[in-house]
Amino acid sequence: MKPHGYLLYLNRPIYLAVVKLQADMGLGRSYSAMLPLVEGLHIMGYLSDEDYEEAKAQYSVGLLEASKKPLTISVSPGLGKYNGIFSNVVSSL
Repeated sequence: MKPHGYLLYLNRPIYLAVVKLQADMGLGRSYSAMLPLVEGLHIMGYLSDEDYEEAKAQYSVGLLEASKKPLTISVSPGLGKYNGIFSNVVSSL
């Protein structure tokens, strides 16, 4: 599990509510669980307004909306030396 991963086991009513939210908003599986968590933490006072707005904007993006954004590729400065090698491999395919 990733360091910030959090495995949750949901009872049936909560699971069905999350699935309904996922379908209604067109969200991915992780986002449909994160959005109500973020909302709840903010309402309970554990998440600042700034962090809440940022997380809400991130986790409210549906799959169709996200797929419309152009893909961008960024290369770390240290990996620049491999560009020629990778482009040769790709062009040989």
